[in-house]
Amino acid sequence: MAISPLHLGGGLILADTEEADAPRVFRRLMAWSVGAALVLPPALLVLPLATGL
Repeated sequence: MAISPLHLGGGLILADTEEADAPRVFRRLMAWSVGAALVLPPALLVLPLATGL
């Protein structure tokens, strides 16, 4: 996931963040990535089944 702080893109965002703001940015990126990991797989499973694709 590119939004994860453990991914290259997230690491670049953290590297460009002010040191004082880094913990807040890390928590936000981690929340986005966990939310996406919990919501997107079930949604992408149900959507094709519901539309008949």
